[in-house]
Amino acid sequence: MLPASCRALAAVVLTLASCLSFAAPTPQFFSYYGLGDHFAEARDHVNLYWVVSWSNDRGDVKAQLREARSAGVNALLHPEFLFFEGSCPARVRSDAAARWRAFATELAAEQLLDAVVAVYPLDEPDLCGVPDADVQDVVAMIRDEPLTRDKKVAALFTVDVAKRWGGHYRLTHREHEYAGSLRAFDWVGFDCYGCDSIYTETAWDTVRFDSSKPGFVTVPGPTLYENFKSQLDLARQQIIIAPKASIGGPVLGDRYDDPALHYWNASGDPDVILLAPFTWFDQEGGIQGVRSNPALRAAYAYIGRDIDARHPEVSPTFAPRASAVEFYHTRLDHYFVSADQGEIARLDAGELAGWTRTGERFNVFVHAPGMAARGSPVCRFYGRPEAGLDSHFYTASHDECAAVGSRFGAAWLLESDDVFEAQLPNPRTGTCPLAMRPVYRLYDARPDANHRFMTSLAIQQQMVTRGWISEGYGAAGVALCVPH
Repeated sequence: MLPASCRALAAVVLTLASCLSFAAPTPQFFSYYGLGDHFAEARDHVNLYWVVSWSNDRGDVKAQLREARSAGVNALLHPEFLFFEGSCPARVRSDAAARWRAFATELAAEQLLDAVVAVYPLDEPDLCGVPDADVQDVVAMIRDEPLTRDKKVAALFTVDVAKRWGGHYRLTHREHEYAGSLRAFDWVGFDCYGCDSIYTETAWDTVRFDSSKPGFVTVPGPTLYENFKSQLDLARQQIIIAPKASIGGPVLGDRYDDPALHYWNASGDPDVILLAPFTWFDQEGGIQGVRSNPALRAAYAYIGRDIDARHPEVSPTFAPRASAVEFYHTRLDHYFVSADQGEIARLDAGELAGWTRTGERFNVFVHAPGMAARGSPVCRFYGRPEAGLDSHFYTASHDECAAVGSRFGAAWLLESDDVFEAQLPNPRTGTCPLAMRPVYRLYDARPDANHRFMTSLAIQQQMVTRGWISEGYGAAGVALCVPH
């Protein structure tokens, strides 16, 4: 439950720092829905440029991508006009695949496609009844194009997809009518206009007779967010959260979502990829965006900067890196990795006899004075020889570090609680954030307890074949996520 001190928007700027002081995963990206040519106003706290032309101008799209590239940020490309014609209901263009191929080729020629991390082909496909099959066809067009097959495909649906599925709705539909396209996207979320909170409002309630009352009682169903997540394949899909962030007008009235509440929930959920409030800019009819509300603006500015600081792999601010080098000791049959340049030099010079480089290495983040942490601190333990060990062990998990120290302190000496920095993978799937590579951890299951850390899946599989045990998160045993 979010602390009460985090709920008041008036105090949010003063309390966010204390409310968000946790080591849980955060969304990798922060942007505003449909930011478009307003990027310059929000660039101080946005690390993803939501590229869109409201006038369907290709030149405008290119100009925004150039701005994203020069700012060093990734872009989410919203080229709906290339795939669809008409509005509400929109129809898939007969030449949509050719139009997309031609535009992708233009962008690639200018190296603008390099900035694009995700494509957002249409907004709320269920709002105007775009057929589910048509939505899936457009997603397939993006994936079938060689220039964009490695891009994520994203969309937001209406809140209907979070309501009308499961519970009593299964009496008529086993799944939502857009279940196919809902699961076709890589990044997916839903809007929540007309509802209070996706974390507290239920998707449905049921009524049953309770003889102890006696009478009928209401039994709450899952929340909108829980019900939405239950429809996804979270082994391969990630979630966009779009808080209400506009005030005034006939639709939104004076209601908007609490930024701290949304960030608190998003930061504790490793399935969330993007936090994208709607919206930054003002609209007709007296609707004020974040830009015109000082308290809201300050809150989201803090959140955006915090997400950026926690994700250096997609941040325009360069984070210092070091190379972790692997060594092997033939007599001990032990592997050892170090990012300490002085230690590496001593090993290379033979001051610590018997160690030679294997040729394997990987990059890590290093903590620079005056800079925010760029990942989780990695602690290093040394297995005491008197305990029959003489080996080293690394972990980026605060809980695992504490557990080793408390349970095995007599055998394992904590040498440092911050030798370098890395990020933790999704604890369920072992998936690393975009632009990060996995480091696998293996254990030799011998009394002298040697661990090996590597980025090569081929080597990891060879070691498993030799009898080493895979440790870490997910089926592959990912222990760390490090920069390329």
